[in-house]
Amino acid sequence: MGVLSAAERRLVLSEAQSMVQARLLVLLLELADQDLSDMSPAHRALLADALDRVPATIPVGLVQRLRVALATVPEEVADAVA
Repeated sequence: MGVLSAAERRLVLSEAQSMVQARLLVLLLELADQDLSDMSPAHRALLADALDRVPATIPVGLVQRLRVALATVPEEVADAVA
């Protein structure tokens, strides 16, 4: 038998998941306050992909706000950053 019981292991994993989700929320909030046109097209593509995968615990309004911000980066800015 391992050092942790199954119940203890589930508790530790649950706490770790909560910490990761909290950090993700902080990162998304920081991104929401930034000008996304400063990001390279590759980074914006990664962010768009990540927004499709965020857990349900992240507020939908925040995710939508970031999607709108990504979609409204002018094409000429996107080309200039590349």
